[in-house]
Amino acid sequence: MEYFYMRVSTQGIRGTGREQTFDRQVGIFEGHGYVLDDKNTFSDHISGSIDGDKRDGFNKLLKVLKPGDTVCFTETSRFARNYISAMQMLDTLTQTRKVNVNFVSNGIRLDAGVKYNPYTWFIIAQMLIADEKQRRDIGYNTSNALQKIKADGKHIGRKSNIDSATRQSIKEDIYTMTYSQIAKKYKISKSTVCNIAKGN
Repeated sequence: MEYFYMRVSTQGIRGTGREQTFDRQVGIFEGHGYVLDDKNTFSDHISGSIDGDKRDGFNKLLKVLKPGDTVCFTETSRFARNYISAMQMLDTLTQTRKVNVNFVSNGIRLDAGVKYNPYTWFIIAQMLIADEKQRRDIGYNTSNALQKIKADGKHIGRKSNIDSATRQSIKEDIYTMTYSQIAKKYKISKSTVCNIAKGN
Protein backbone atom coordinates (compact mmCIF):
# COMPACT_ATOMS: atom_id res chain seq x y z
CA MET A 1 0.00 0.00 0.00
CA GLU A 2 1.25 3.50 -0.83
CA TYR A 3 0.62 6.42 1.49
CA PHE A 4 1.30 10.11 0.99
CA TYR A 5 2.39 12.64 3.59
CA MET A 6 2.33 16.40 3.05
CA ARG A 7 3.40 19.26 5.30
CA VAL A 8 3.18 23.02 5.11
CA SER A 9 4.37 25.57 7.63
CA THR A 10 2.04 27.06 10.21
CA GLN A 11 2.93 30.50 8.90
CA GLY A 12 1.69 32.18 5.76
CA ILE A 13 3.91 32.69 2.76
CA ARG A 14 6.39 35.24 4.06
CA GLY A 15 5.70 38.78 2.99
CA THR A 16 2.25 38.10 1.54
CA GLY A 17 0.10 37.18 4.55
CA ARG A 18 -1.41 34.30 2.55
CA GLU A 19 -1.67 30.83 4.03
CA GLN A 20 0.29 28.03 2.43
CA THR A 21 -1.74 25.21 0.91
CA PHE A 22 -1.06 21.61 -0.10
CA ASP A 23 -1.89 22.28 -3.78
CA ARG A 24 1.72 22.24 -5.01
CA GLN A 25 2.47 18.94 -3.29
CA VAL A 26 -0.73 17.34 -4.56
CA GLY A 27 0.25 18.50 -8.06
CA ILE A 28 3.69 16.89 -7.75
CA PHE A 29 2.23 13.56 -6.64
CA GLU A 30 -0.44 13.55 -9.34
CA GLY A 31 2.14 14.61 -11.94
CA HIS A 32 4.04 11.41 -11.12
CA GLY A 33 0.90 9.35 -11.68
CA TYR A 34 -0.14 8.81 -8.07
CA VAL A 35 -3.81 8.84 -7.05
CA LEU A 36 -4.50 10.50 -3.70
CA ASP A 37 -7.64 10.00 -1.62
CA ASP A 38 -8.84 10.47 1.96
CA LYS A 39 -7.62 7.02 3.01
CA ASN A 40 -4.05 7.19 1.72
CA THR A 41 -3.19 10.85 2.37
CA PHE A 42 -2.00 12.39 5.64
CA SER A 43 -0.94 15.96 6.30
CA ASP A 44 0.18 18.44 8.92
CA HIS A 45 -0.03 22.22 9.00
CA ILE A 46 3.02 22.57 11.22
CA SER A 47 6.60 23.82 11.26
CA GLY A 48 9.21 21.45 9.81
CA SER A 49 11.23 21.90 13.00
CA ILE A 50 8.63 19.97 15.04
CA ASP A 51 9.44 16.35 15.89
CA GLY A 52 7.34 13.61 14.30
CA ASP A 53 5.83 12.43 17.59
CA LYS A 54 4.25 15.88 17.99
CA ARG A 55 2.57 15.86 14.57
CA ASP A 56 -1.05 14.68 14.48
CA GLY A 57 -1.05 13.71 10.81
CA PHE A 58 2.26 11.88 10.98
CA ASN A 59 1.12 9.92 14.03
CA LYS A 60 -2.12 8.93 12.27
CA LEU A 61 0.00 7.71 9.36
CA LEU A 62 2.17 5.58 11.67
CA LYS A 63 -0.94 3.85 13.03
CA VAL A 64 -2.00 2.48 9.62
CA LEU A 65 1.42 1.43 8.32
CA LYS A 66 2.21 -2.23 7.80
CA PRO A 67 5.60 -3.75 6.91
CA GLY A 68 6.24 -3.41 3.18
CA ASP A 69 4.08 -0.31 2.72
CA THR A 70 5.55 2.78 1.05
CA VAL A 71 5.35 6.34 2.34
CA CYS A 72 5.81 9.05 -0.29
CA PHE A 73 6.93 12.64 0.31
CA THR A 74 7.33 15.25 -2.42
CA GLU A 75 10.81 16.23 -1.14
CA THR A 76 12.93 16.23 1.99
CA SER A 77 11.97 19.79 2.95
CA ARG A 78 8.28 18.83 3.09
CA PHE A 79 9.24 15.91 5.34
CA ALA A 80 11.16 17.91 7.94
CA ARG A 81 13.49 20.88 8.43
CA ASN A 82 15.22 19.56 11.52
CA TYR A 83 18.15 17.24 10.70
CA ILE A 84 18.25 15.22 13.94
CA SER A 85 14.48 14.78 14.12
CA ALA A 86 14.29 13.88 10.42
CA MET A 87 16.91 11.14 10.74
CA GLN A 88 15.05 9.73 13.75
CA MET A 89 11.76 9.80 11.80
CA LEU A 90 13.43 8.00 8.87
CA ASP A 91 14.75 5.31 11.20
CA THR A 92 11.27 4.90 12.68
CA LEU A 93 9.80 4.40 9.21
CA THR A 94 12.44 2.22 7.55
CA GLN A 95 13.96 0.30 10.46
CA THR A 96 11.20 0.06 13.09
CA ARG A 97 8.03 0.08 10.94
CA LYS A 98 9.81 -1.65 8.03
CA VAL A 99 8.24 0.55 5.35
CA ASN A 100 9.78 2.03 2.20
CA VAL A 101 10.30 5.78 1.93
CA ASN A 102 10.12 7.58 -1.40
CA PHE A 103 11.13 11.23 -1.87
CA VAL A 104 9.45 11.74 -5.24
CA SER A 105 11.03 15.01 -6.41
CA ASN A 106 14.46 14.13 -5.04
CA GLY A 107 14.44 10.72 -6.75
CA ILE A 108 15.50 8.95 -3.55
CA ARG A 109 14.00 5.69 -2.29
CA LEU A 110 14.91 4.05 1.01
CA ASP A 111 14.01 0.37 1.25
CA ALA A 112 12.25 -1.09 4.26
CA GLY A 113 14.59 -2.63 6.83
CA VAL A 114 17.71 -1.99 4.73
CA LYS A 115 20.57 -0.11 6.41
CA TYR A 116 21.55 2.93 4.34
CA ASN A 117 24.82 2.56 2.49
CA PRO A 118 27.33 5.38 3.24
CA TYR A 119 26.61 7.15 -0.06
CA THR A 120 22.82 7.20 0.46
CA TRP A 121 23.27 8.32 4.07
CA PHE A 122 25.56 11.15 2.94
CA ILE A 123 23.14 12.39 0.25
CA ILE A 124 20.12 12.29 2.60
CA ALA A 125 22.11 13.95 5.40
CA GLN A 126 23.27 16.77 3.10
CA MET A 127 19.71 17.43 1.89
CA LEU A 128 18.28 17.49 5.41
CA ILE A 129 21.05 19.76 6.68
CA ALA A 130 20.43 22.11 3.73
CA ASP A 131 16.70 22.10 4.56
CA GLU A 132 17.43 23.00 8.20
CA LYS A 133 19.86 25.72 7.13
CA GLN A 134 17.20 27.27 4.91
CA ARG A 135 14.76 27.29 7.84
CA ARG A 136 17.37 28.91 10.08
CA ASP A 137 18.23 31.48 7.38
CA ILE A 138 14.58 32.49 7.10
CA GLY A 139 14.23 32.83 10.89
CA TYR A 140 17.49 34.76 11.24
CA ASN A 141 16.73 37.16 8.38
CA THR A 142 13.17 37.73 9.58
CA SER A 143 14.36 38.48 13.11
CA ASN A 144 16.94 40.98 11.86
CA ALA A 145 14.38 42.68 9.62
CA LEU A 146 11.88 43.02 12.49
CA GLN A 147 14.56 44.46 14.79
CA LYS A 148 15.45 47.06 12.15
CA ILE A 149 11.79 48.01 11.72
CA LYS A 150 11.45 48.46 15.49
CA ALA A 151 14.69 50.44 15.67
CA ASP A 152 13.36 52.77 12.96
CA GLY A 153 10.29 53.42 15.13
CA LYS A 154 7.87 51.80 12.70
CA HIS A 155 4.81 49.84 13.79
CA ILE A 156 4.75 46.05 13.39
CA GLY A 157 1.47 44.21 13.00
CA ARG A 158 -2.06 45.43 12.46
CA LYS A 159 -2.80 49.06 13.11
CA SER A 160 -5.17 49.70 15.97
CA ASN A 161 -8.64 50.96 15.05
CA ILE A 162 -9.24 52.16 18.61
CA ASP A 163 -9.22 55.96 18.86
CA SER A 164 -7.35 57.77 21.61
CA ALA A 165 -10.52 58.67 23.58
CA THR A 166 -11.64 55.02 23.74
CA ARG A 167 -8.12 53.97 24.62
CA GLN A 168 -8.14 56.41 27.55
CA SER A 169 -11.52 55.10 28.74
CA ILE A 170 -10.19 51.56 28.66
CA LYS A 171 -7.18 52.60 30.75
CA GLU A 172 -9.51 54.11 33.35
CA ASP A 173 -11.75 51.01 33.40
CA ILE A 174 -8.74 48.81 34.14
CA TYR A 175 -8.86 50.02 37.75
CA THR A 176 -12.47 48.89 38.33
CA MET A 177 -13.14 46.08 35.82
CA THR A 178 -11.59 42.78 34.77
CA TYR A 179 -9.97 42.47 31.34
CA SER A 180 -12.80 40.16 30.25
CA GLN A 181 -15.45 42.70 31.28
CA ILE A 182 -13.61 45.47 29.42
CA ALA A 183 -13.25 43.32 26.33
CA LYS A 184 -16.99 42.63 26.35
CA LYS A 185 -17.86 46.28 26.97
CA TYR A 186 -15.81 47.60 24.05
CA LYS A 187 -16.23 44.52 21.83
CA ILE A 188 -12.48 43.93 21.57
CA SER A 189 -10.26 40.99 22.43
CA LYS A 190 -8.84 40.41 25.88
CA SER A 191 -5.32 40.53 24.40
CA THR A 192 -6.05 44.02 23.02
CA VAL A 193 -7.07 45.14 26.50
CA CYS A 194 -3.85 43.65 27.86
CA ASN A 195 -1.77 45.51 25.25
CA ILE A 196 -3.47 48.80 26.08
CA ALA A 197 -2.83 48.19 29.77
CA LYS A 198 0.86 47.70 28.98
CA GLY A 199 0.87 50.97 27.06
CA ASN A 200 1.20 49.39 23.59
